[in-house]
Amino acid sequence: MLEPLMIRIAALCSPDRVRRYPATVALVFFLVWAGMHVASRQSAIIDGGGKFLGNDFVAFYTGARLWMDGRLHHLYDFEAQRVFQQSLSPVALENFTPFINPPWAVLVYAPFSLSSYLVGILSWWAFGFLCIGAAIMAMRRAHPELAARPWWHLWAIAVCMPATLLWLGYGQVSPLILAILSIAWATLVGGREFIAGFLLSMLAFKPQLAMGLALPLIIKMRWRALAGGVTGLLLWGALAIWLFGDQTIEWWGLRSQLAELLRDESYQRWGVHSLFGFSNLLLADVSKSAADGLTLALSLGWLGWLGRCWWRMPWEPGSREWKMTMAVGLAGAPLLAVQWFSYDLMLLLLPLWIVMATSKFTPGRYLDEGPILGWSGVLFWVIFISGPLLKGILDALTTAGLPAVAIQPVTLLVIAWCVTVHEAKRPLR
Repeated sequence: MLEPLMIRIAALCSPDRVRRYPATVALVFFLVWAGMHVASRQSAIIDGGGKFLGNDFVAFYTGARLWMDGRLHHLYDFEAQRVFQQSLSPVALENFTPFINPPWAVLVYAPFSLSSYLVGILSWWAFGFLCIGAAIMAMRRAHPELAARPWWHLWAIAVCMPATLLWLGYGQVSPLILAILSIAWATLVGGREFIAGFLLSMLAFKPQLAMGLALPLIIKMRWRALAGGVTGLLLWGALAIWLFGDQTIEWWGLRSQLAELLRDESYQRWGVHSLFGFSNLLLADVSKSAADGLTLALSLGWLGWLGRCWWRMPWEPGSREWKMTMAVGLAGAPLLAVQWFSYDLMLLLLPLWIVMATSKFTPGRYLDEGPILGWSGVLFWVIFISGPLLKGILDALTTAGLPAVAIQPVTLLVIAWCVTVHEAKRPLR
């Protein structure tokens, strides 16, 4: 029933519109974001709302500085973190952004924390764009179909994607994760499974975002890839015990608090797109146990569907069916994680590029797979408006004294995209 609608939407995605509209939105977003900071900033690193420039980066900077300053015992002392962040700011801070990553994640952020916060965030952004470039290079080498197109096409898709703009605003780590996943994917396509698994283990600082590639490797029992992953994880584990033994135990003890943090009204829960986030946005204000029950039911159902897709798939890395099924997993498996925030949706670039590489291009159209293009367009636009829309709904309900509940549309659209790609994986004629 929805397929004709998606085909009609795809028909609106002419090359001229695809070039013009996303670029216009991206440029306007950047100019408004930069202009508001310049016009209303309280200092070079504090915006008009009293938050740090690239606010999430201050958590990474805090964790790295505490470690580098010999204060590792304060790594998960939230009061010590608050005091440190206040010491960076020339104005009083109303809130602080806690460092809640695994302790070994400080090794990733330390090179960007050697100087002032301003230098750190600027170098972090520059590094992010380099990571996007590395991801594009890996995809072009793995897929001749993409290499045949101008390189700036992939750059334009990446830079104009709403989630990329959100990464820029939050100062998050999404581009590095995209680069690791893309390079691991390229090595997997090339048949170097041990290296692919080892590279995937480098996401130990955000392990939930490795699920898109890890789950099919486990289900299909790709022993060389799993051996590479285990090797990498053992190295991470040895490093964690050696450098961060006590802090690793302390971080593990925080896991129940972290889940509750995602439910808290002060947290931007409207930006969590996982099945956990979807269920809690819908039911947590009415009943936490009902939200947990819905999370479990949806997760088991979705895992079963993904597992069925992978189980039936022959392991033929060069085939269209294999690539399309893996694209489904890369887009859909992160829904099983607890935390999958708006900026993490930047990782949808990888399955989109895979679909582009396995679909035909004809003059006047981008993808012959009309429904896929339609769902992609709707998904990417809803990513952009979902946060402000849901925040407005939740604020209005709270003001009215009603339970703050809402439906997370992005979660449903990711599922619809995955189902559509799965149905389109037949060989092209």
